[in-house]
Amino acid sequence: MKKILIIKPPYNFVPLGIGYVLSCLERANIPFDFWDTLRPENPEEYYLDKIENNEYLAVATGGYVYNLNFFIEISEKSESLSPDTPFILGGNITRNVKIDILFGAVKADYIYKGEVEVSFPELVKHLATGTPSLEDIPGVCYKNDQSGEIKKNPGGRVDLSADFLMPAYHLMDIPFYIDTFKHHIFHKASRMMFTMTGRGCTGGCSFCSPTVGKFMARPYEDTMREIEYLNEHYDFESFGFVTEIFFQDDEQIFDFCEAYKTLKIQKPWYCMIHPHITPAVFPAMREAGCFGINMGLESGSDPILAKLKAGCTVAGFKENLNAARSAGIAVESSFMVGNESETEEDLRKTFDFLIDNRVQANFSIVSAYPGTSIFNKAKKRGQVEDELEYMQNVMSGRYWRTYNIAEFPYMNISNIPDDRLFETVGRDSRRYLSFQFHEFQAQNVEFSHRPHTGETTKSNNGGADQVIDMNGECIACGTPVSMSLNTGEDVNLIELSDICTNCFTRNFFDLTKDPAFKNHYDSLEGTLCDCQKILVFGRGKNADSFYFYDIFNIGEDKVIGFVDERTAEEEISGIEEHSGSDKRMFYHLPRYAPEDVKELDFDVGLVTDITPEMMAALFPDGVGKPLLWLASQATMPSETKIYKFVKSAYTFFTDKASHPC
Repeated sequence: MKKILIIKPPYNFVPLGIGYVLSCLERANIPFDFWDTLRPENPEEYYLDKIENNEYLAVATGGYVYNLNFFIEISEKSESLSPDTPFILGGNITRNVKIDILFGAVKADYIYKGEVEVSFPELVKHLATGTPSLEDIPGVCYKNDQSGEIKKNPGGRVDLSADFLMPAYHLMDIPFYIDTFKHHIFHKASRMMFTMTGRGCTGGCSFCSPTVGKFMARPYEDTMREIEYLNEHYDFESFGFVTEIFFQDDEQIFDFCEAYKTLKIQKPWYCMIHPHITPAVFPAMREAGCFGINMGLESGSDPILAKLKAGCTVAGFKENLNAARSAGIAVESSFMVGNESETEEDLRKTFDFLIDNRVQANFSIVSAYPGTSIFNKAKKRGQVEDELEYMQNVMSGRYWRTYNIAEFPYMNISNIPDDRLFETVGRDSRRYLSFQFHEFQAQNVEFSHRPHTGETTKSNNGGADQVIDMNGECIACGTPVSMSLNTGEDVNLIELSDICTNCFTRNFFDLTKDPAFKNHYDSLEGTLCDCQKILVFGRGKNADSFYFYDIFNIGEDKVIGFVDERTAEEEISGIEEHSGSDKRMFYHLPRYAPEDVKELDFDVGLVTDITPEMMAALFPDGVGKPLLWLASQATMPSETKIYKFVKSAYTFFTDKASHPC
C-alpha cells in the first residue's frame, strides 16, 4: 500500500488532533509520512516532489477556520502536481463551515465531518482496494462521480472508554512546541505541555465554535497513563488541559483531583473551566496542583449572558472568582463587547465589573464565528454577504489586527449604532486599561542603568546603547518582579510589564518614574496638560500606551487623532508579514495621512512611534506646529542606526541582524 501524507498547518501549539490521527493510522498499520509545516523533518520540496511522483495514496490535512487559506493553497498545489491523488480535509473547520462551501473552496475529494478516528482507516482501505463502499464509512463527505451531488455520511463519536487512545507524541517535535508556545497570561508557568481530559462541551453558547458534540470524559486511568508517559519522556514544567471544558460537573472534578494526587510526579496544571461549577471544587483543585484556570464570563450584564446562552450569571461568576482566588488559583478570564442585542449600558456594565473586581482579562469585539447561531443570524440580516469571502478575509486573521475594525460593519451585531459602538468601546476600554496600568504598578521599584554588553533581552539584535533594569515587588503578593529594556532597541518604551511567577498578576513598570528621565517626562506632562488639541504621530505600541493607559492623566478628548503613514492596504500587508504584532482593535479616533497634517487644527504634535529620520522624510518642511517626543533623548534610537520601511512594517537594521519592530 502507498503511504498517506498527513500535513499539519502552520500553527505553533502541540497538534493534539493530528496526533490522534497519526496514532490511529499507526494502530491500523497504515504507512504514512507526517509533514509538520512549522517544524518539517524535510523541506517542502521533498513532499511536493513525492506528490508529483504519485507516491502517495492520498494527501490529508485538517485544522481550524483560520487555516482556510492554507488548505486552499495546499490543495491546489496537490491537484496541480498529481490530479489523481485524492485530497482529504478534516478538523474543526468542517464543523464551522458548510460542506458545500468547503468543496467549492478547497480542492478536496473527501471531507471528514466528525471524529476522524472513527473510520479513517476504512477510508484509506477504500482508496487502496475499493472496499468498503463510501456509503458505509461514517463521517465521510464526497461528490457523486456521475451527478456531482455531495453525499454526507453521518459522523460518529469515538468511544473514549472502549480503548486507550493517545496522540502519537513520538512522531512530533514535542520539545519544540514546549519551548515555543507561550501562554499569554501563564507564560511564567511556561514550558507547558498540553493534553485533554475529554472531548466536546456541555454548553451551547451562541458565540462559540461547534464542537464534536456533548462532552465525553476520558477514563481517569487513561488520562493518568498519558500524563505519566509525558512526564517520563519530555522535559516540561506544567500541564495545560485544553479540553473545551475541564469536566462537566463537580463530581468529575473531585474524582480527577483524587486520581491526579496518586501520580508519582505531580506537576502544576492549568485548565479551562465553565462558570457553572460550584465554588467547592477550587480547594480540591488547588490541593491537586492547579495554579490557574480560564473561566470566561464574556459579559458583565445578565441579560446579555442569557442571550449568549452562557449558562451562568454575573453573581455566580463573581462567587467562583472569589472562591478560586481564596484557594490560591489565578483566574484568567475573557470578555466580549458588542454582543448580540447589547446596549451601551450593557457594555459599560462589563467594564464596571472588570474594574470593581480587579479582573485582569482579555476582551475583544465579538465576532460572528462560522457555524454559530450569531453567525447564522448575521447572515439572515445580510451582514455577511459572501460567506467564503468572510472566512478568507476575516476569519483567516487578515483583518483581526487592523486598527480600523470599524471598516467591517457586519461585525456589529449589537443594538449600538456603528459610530457609537466603536466610540463607546474605545472610551470604556481606555477607562479599563488605564485602571490596570495605574492600579497594578509593581511596588518598590528600583531603576538601574548599565552599558549594553552584547546580550539581548527581547530580540536577536545587539547594539542598544544601554540597558535599564527595573526590579520591584508584585503588587498582589510581594514576589520579586523585574523588567529590562534595551534603549534604542525595544519597541515599547511605556507599557512594560512582568507576570508574577507566584500569583500571575500582571505588574506594570512606569518608565516615566525613572529618576533619570524625570525632567523629560515632567516637562512633557506639563506641556500636554496645558494643550487642548494633541495630534499623535504614530500608530504603534507607544501610541497605544500613551492613549489607552493614560500615562499622563490627560483627558481623552484632548487627543484629536493619529497620524499614520500607512494606507489600510499597506497595514494589512504588514500585519500578514508580521503576525506577532500586538496592535489594538479599539481605535475610534480619526486616522490621518501625512498629507492631511497641514490642514489640521492642533496645538502640539506628540511623536510616539516614528523616528526622527522618518519624520524628516515624511515632513521635510516641518508640520507647522511644535513637536514633542514621547521618548527621552536617552531612550531614543541612536542616529547610527538605519531605519527603513519594509512592506509597511518598521524594520530595524544593524550590521549584525534585523529586528521587526
